[in-house]
Amino acid sequence: MAKEEKKRDAKKIIKWISWKEAEGDNKLHEAKELVPYWFILVDYFKDNDYIIYGSTHQSDDFRGVPVFDDNCYLAVSMRTWGNIMASCVNEREHTNKYDYLDFYMPYPGCRPEKWN
Repeated sequence: MAKEEKKRDAKKIIKWISWKEAEGDNKLHEAKELVPYWFILVDYFKDNDYIIYGSTHQSDDFRGVPVFDDNCYLAVSMRTWGNIMASCVNEREHTNKYDYLDFYMPYPGCRPEKWN
């Protein structure tokens, strides 16, 4: 019988780590579901006024993986991360014109990693 996982109730991001650090830290747990963390991320990015692209999220050279106060980290595909960022920017700018393609990886002439 599988050990039942304790329900986690994250409320905020406590730090950012690299993709490599996330894979190597045995004290942290990978988030099994996106939804509980989605809204925390949207609020965080709106409040802190910047963007992290999907390729930065997955990089070993940057701290693009969020760690939440329930000791879970969120490591997702570049497309999923792009979707998260599109939701953040759309909500912040009161629009619906962005999708994951705008944020899954930077491209020449792309938006800077800060709004405004």
